[in-house]
Amino acid sequence: MEGEGGILPRPPLPEIWRDVPPGPVLVVAPHADDEVCGCGGALALHGRRGDPVHLEILTSGETGDPEGRFRPIREVREAEAKRAAAVLGIGEVRFWGLPDNFEITRGDVEAAAERIEARAREIGAAVLYHPWEGEAHGDHHGAALACGKALERLGPGILGLGYEVWSPLPASVILDITPVLEVKRMALEAYVSQLFYTDYLHHILGLNAHRGVFLEGRARWGEAFRVTRSPGGGPS
Repeated sequence: MEGEGGILPRPPLPEIWRDVPPGPVLVVAPHADDEVCGCGGALALHGRRGDPVHLEILTSGETGDPEGRFRPIREVREAEAKRAAAVLGIGEVRFWGLPDNFEITRGDVEAAAERIEARAREIGAAVLYHPWEGEAHGDHHGAALACGKALERLGPGILGLGYEVWSPLPASVILDITPVLEVKRMALEAYVSQLFYTDYLHHILGLNAHRGVFLEGRARWGEAFRVTRSPGGGPS
């Protein structure tokens, strides 16, 4: 309907991807399990294609066992991360061992950005998956800021893709993960300690089901991403 001021513009629809961009891939996860929750389907597609995938898990996750049922929790979560990585086809997992759920300073962000930039250059990363900056969890938000700084310094040639875990994002891309949904589910199931406290199978796969509303045909499951840097060299 055209009103007095003319036709109002519509918000842009997200782009639909049937496959992932080519690697090598660097993944930054604030905690062990965020990589599966946020972009596990994408990583399964990279793994299926044989792209080199390198995962950096920033924190120890020691506050992730409030009832003390999975001691020693740091070792438990690292073992779970390795099992999930094997399911997804991730070639390398590195653990930074930073404390989790603490107040993050500008100095912390700067130090993390330097390490992420160096790692991306070391592996020749073409894609960087990271939490998007609107994540409400402080560790996620700090990781997003560090990755943003790293992307600025890396310059053209790398694609930045922000993923969602706790806070749904305004999607610029919906990736069809229907063919690998069961792989993502199995990777999530590797995180026994975290599923005890939070039903990620319900919450995260429910979010993926909702994202499938943009897909056509028999595709039912999607992951949403925010393009934070395009290979052309600027933020998108």
